[in-house]
Amino acid sequence: MTMPIWIVLLLLAGFALFAAFCADNELSGLFLLIAGACLLAGVFMLGGVLL
Repeated sequence: MTMPIWIVLLLLAGFALFAAFCADNELSGLFLLIAGACLLAGVFMLGGVLL
């Protein structure tokens, strides 16, 4: 049984948000950018699954 890609993207977004708060100032912007991209893609894929 495989996980849908939107679940993986939302989990990755959560991990990147956690890493952004734990990282120093130079890396936190990069982690927030990754989290935003994964969250946006995951929400759009979830919307496509639900609709």
